[in-house]
This record gives sequence, C-alpha cells and structure tokens, in this order.
Amino acid sequence: EIVNEAKRSMVGGGKPHVPSAPGEPPHVDTGRLRSSFSFEFESSHSQFEARVGTNVTYGRDLELGTERIKPRPWLRPAFFKVIGGGV
Repeated sequence: EIVNEAKRSMVGGGKPHVPSAPGEPPHVDTGRLRSSFSFEFESSHSQFEARVGTNVTYGRDLELGTERIKPRPWLRPAFFKVIGGGV
C-alpha cells in the first residue's frame, strides 16, 4: 500500500522538465524513480519488519533535500498516509 500511495503521489512533469514545488512529491519525467520502488518483508519469532525504498540514488536526495534543493518528500508522506500519524 505504501508503494502504491507513493506512486500515486507522483504526477505531472514530462518534457520539458517542470520541477515540483518544495514540499511536494517530485514530478514524473521518465518514471525511473517511480518504477524503482521495492519492498521486502522479514519476520522472526514475534517481530515483523518491512522495508520500502528505491535503489535510485536521487530518490534520497528528493526525499530529504540537499544543499542545492529543498525536499520533495515522496516516501514519508505515503507511509504516514497508509499507516496513520503525521509527518
């Protein structure tokens, strides 16, 4: 559900590149980031762990921001929308 919510949050973009506003999820240009989302589950005894993310290096930069760009979070808002709570 978190992956699907993150994908739904990414819209717009295209060519020429139109950046999203700071604080909004990134716009889609090629779809590379959106198609790279993956998840895995692990359980042992009474514990259950799930990981959601991407191996695309700029995914972290967009989520958290850098010295040059303000954050365009896509994963944390999806997590909190599905799980509940606030950002």
